Amino acid sequence: MNQKLHIFDSFLNQINEGVLVFNEFGQLMYLNKNGEQHFQLKNKKIKNYYIWQFFDYFGSKYDWEKKKKVLKNVSEEKFIYLKKDLLVDTQFTLSVVVNHRVIDSNDFYVVTYKDISDAIRSENIITEKNNHLNLFHKNIPAAIYEFIINGKESYFSYISNAFGKIFGFAININDEKWNTGIKLHPDDFQSFIETIKKTEVDISEFKFTGRLLLDDKTMWFDTNATITYTDDKIIFNGIVLNITERKEIELENLSKRKFNDSVLLNIPADVAVFDKDHNYLFINSKGIANQELRNWMIGKNDFDYCAFKGVDTGLAQIRRDYFNKAKETKEQVDWIDEIKRPDKSVYLYRRFYPFYVENRFVYMIGYGIDVTELKEAQHQLERQNINLLEKNQELERFTHVASHDLQEPLLSLISYSKLLEDEYGDILDDEGKLFVQFINKSATRMRTLISGLMEYTRINRKENIVNSDLNLLLKDVQDDLTDKINNYSAIISINELPTIKCYPTFVRILFQNLISNAIKFTHKDSIPKINISCKERNSDWLFLIEDNGIGINFKDVEEIFLIFKRLHNEKTYSGSGIGLAHCKKIVEIHNGEIWVESVVGKGSIFNFTISKNI
Repeated sequence: MNQKLHIFDSFLNQINEGVLVFNEFGQLMYLNKNGEQHFQLKNKKIKNYYIWQFFDYFGSKYDWEKKKKVLKNVSEEKFIYLKKDLLVDTQFTLSVVVNHRVIDSNDFYVVTYKDISDAIRSENIITEKNNHLNLFHKNIPAAIYEFIINGKESYFSYISNAFGKIFGFAININDEKWNTGIKLHPDDFQSFIETIKKTEVDISEFKFTGRLLLDDKTMWFDTNATITYTDDKIIFNGIVLNITERKEIELENLSKRKFNDSVLLNIPADVAVFDKDHNYLFINSKGIANQELRNWMIGKNDFDYCAFKGVDTGLAQIRRDYFNKAKETKEQVDWIDEIKRPDKSVYLYRRFYPFYVENRFVYMIGYGIDVTELKEAQHQLERQNINLLEKNQELERFTHVASHDLQEPLLSLISYSKLLEDEYGDILDDEGKLFVQFINKSATRMRTLISGLMEYTRINRKENIVNSDLNLLLKDVQDDLTDKINNYSAIISINELPTIKCYPTFVRILFQNLISNAIKFTHKDSIPKINISCKERNSDWLFLIEDNGIGINFKDVEEIFLIFKRLHNEKTYSGSGIGLAHCKKIVEIHNGEIWVESVVGKGSIFNFTISKNI
């Protein structure tokens, strides 16, 4: 018994937990050094204290008698105890476990507690402590042992019953053949032998982590022991734990870490992690290729790098400003670094992303991607856009001037052909009169085409964008088409239309052309029926103008939007062939599309969209 107490005392004074032992009357019989320090009972008569004086959980002597009955029927009792230190105004949180033990027919109650105050204050520590508690509470406690090496002999002089529960087999006490039932993993055998051999030197601690092979599974164990040397004996007083679950998690985390490191080190972008002061915690090889320099940068910042390289700190200051902005706003910040080199400038698209946990800054993630080629392409595109704009303006000026200059001879041609018909109509025969009419009609049509061309070029001259009620706009369009609607007895039905942002003059022309065409291209013996509707979509408005007209061949549905493209001759259906080209251009300046769905002989549906983002 003394030997066991010696083993327990040696072990219990080394652990972080506090251990108190009470007799059946609740009287304190033993406490380890941790308990002495925690309850400040060093060098005091411990038998003067009772369990209910330490823990409110047991209430009073009367309550203790009831608790004892419960403890005899359960393996252990657990509770959380809050202790307030009035001197320093600090509250301690203790995790307490009470076990009932019978030794030499006497009842003893072992109270083991652990201070988990720090775990309550910190979420990370809470998780770690909870894992530890769960580990022990789910039948994975520690097994205590005393192991003796005496010359060539070795044996366990003591091992707690918990060992069998933990590992599923028992080791006989004082049996020199104790190792016959233990199968150590081959990869751990040599290191185990070397660790044992070190104990032949005067050392005070034994530590080993290894694996046991049990049937078809592998169990990880961890053992720690203090070593004492008595005569020719080496005595190990230690603890052994089953750490299989923890080890598997560690191995899994290690695998994930290796995978993450592999990704971060090989990703085609420079990636870095910074602490709260903008010092590097991690840099991948894309950020700094030289490993020696990369290792040197850990714990330093961009200003240190500039000092080391002897370069200007302007870029470092820009990055520091963006770092502070991301940290203060708690939002990612994007920018482009321009690094000027002798041959050319290099552009890096960069981002700082602040990582917070419960409103507490943890670290900053930064990465950069070389966008030099993209930036150069953007510059080239900007130059091309400027050139294109200049060409378009030049073409527009040319078209306007050419159209204006062409109007003068056409006006003369029309006037003189009309004058010729009026003054000399009596002496012209029928064929001559027909020639004059052809001249007048051709000149008039030419003037109409030129006017249409001028109007087409003016569509690029955008007016101000305003909110327009399309219901009112369509009413004005119908008023303008009153004569045509009445002549054809057209029936126009309009669903409720929205108020949208647009160029109202152009949208009015758009609806007017489409409605006018729907009326015009109708069977001679039919009444035009036109329905106008609208559907709101995520990014635009979809308009549908449906008619019962003559329809359009499938092969022509794309060509009808080309300028001056006509599908019918002038005698059958009049027109300049420019109306739908106007419609297409108007839709395009509204960032939309236009298309037609049609069945010959049954009618057409003209669809067009107007973007919500013009």
